[in-house]
Amino acid sequence: MKEAKEAEERAQLHGQQLGQLQMTARLCAIRLGRPLTEAETAALAERLDRLREDRVGEVVLSSSAEALAAWLSDPDAT
Repeated sequence: MKEAKEAEERAQLHGQQLGQLQMTARLCAIRLGRPLTEAETAALAERLDRLREDRVGEVVLSSSAEALAAWLSDPDAT
């Protein structure tokens, strides 16, 4: 029973993370005026994991398209 509950919790967390990535990627695409590349999507997923939602949201909402593209392409961006 415990294993099933843990598996359910992991699946729920994965679903939440995927939904967060999809929504944030959509906001980035709107800001950039184009769909994200695979590399940008991967970078965004890494940033959400490392920097968390608040910081990523701050960058997405406060950056110009050019600054956002540069942030996504910089592996050391914070």
